[in-house]
Amino acid sequence: MAFFTPEKRIQLQSYIEAGLVAATELARKLGCCARTVRREIDRLEAGTLNYTACAAQAHRAGCGQRSAANVRLKAKGELVLRLYGLFDAPERLSPEQVSLLLCGLPVGPGRRRRDFELSTPAIYAWLARERARCPEQPALWRGRGGRRRSTRHGATGSSAGWAASSQSVLQRPAHANERLRHGDIECDTLIGRQRDDYRLLVTIERRSRYVRLSKTRNRAWATANAARLLLADVELLSLSCDRGAEFARLPALFKDKLFVCQPYRADERGSCEHVNGLLREFFPHGVSLDHVSDDYIRQAQDFINNRPRKILNGLSPAQALHLPRSRSVRT
Repeated sequence: MAFFTPEKRIQLQSYIEAGLVAATELARKLGCCARTVRREIDRLEAGTLNYTACAAQAHRAGCGQRSAANVRLKAKGELVLRLYGLFDAPERLSPEQVSLLLCGLPVGPGRRRRDFELSTPAIYAWLARERARCPEQPALWRGRGGRRRSTRHGATGSSAGWAASSQSVLQRPAHANERLRHGDIECDTLIGRQRDDYRLLVTIERRSRYVRLSKTRNRAWATANAARLLLADVELLSLSCDRGAEFARLPALFKDKLFVCQPYRADERGSCEHVNGLLREFFPHGVSLDHVSDDYIRQAQDFINNRPRKILNGLSPAQALHLPRSRSVRT
């Protein structure tokens, strides 16, 4: 799915009209990489100052229509057989992967390379046309949602792996669920790019929303050791995490205090997911974390912890962490 939706384009136009012209600054505001912003601005070939959301959206719609018209001319004969062969592969390729593979397959004598090149929107249009033509045949590609759906829509997910022998979050004490005490922690990891050597370990206290950050290597043992050091001075009562492979070593360190969320249920540690969105202002998608300094991480942590929160009745997490137990905050 493309990053720039109509709402994102309006937001980009507002930033440009406010005086921001550098692609890196616009990318930091929007939460994407600078290359994505440059590609979007170059869409109109009119420069940054002449960018308008309506014209960019119209250009994107025109590209989609041309791709849909192009596939009717090209997707026939040998190309159709190749498409069916790729989509029937056991790897369950996506349209993006099929588009890349078509460019690399041999074309044979007397054929031109562009005869087998189809863009991703063209392949989506061909899939829709094939489903409409033969609705009784099995779907060629049902999308990510067809294989991995949220439990809110009826999917149960897999309970295999290291988390199968750990305590479920459904067994977490009622005091932790109701946020009545300090010491109940949620944790998650934040990545910049998929192939980075380092990632950011994020922990948040459920009652006060106090955040602790640590840079750690992309290894299970490194994540577990970073969590142990990060929570060394905390009176830990419970620790909640998801079923990611980076947390596979946590049961050996925290034992009876560890509670694992159900598959595909990130909402069971919603405080951590919310603060991840706040941290994206400092650590946007596509920006490597390998060269981020500890001072910068500490500044981001201090900013989040000293930010007044409506859910804490106007207090900051740093203030709420030292509240007496008799004083309540809205949860």
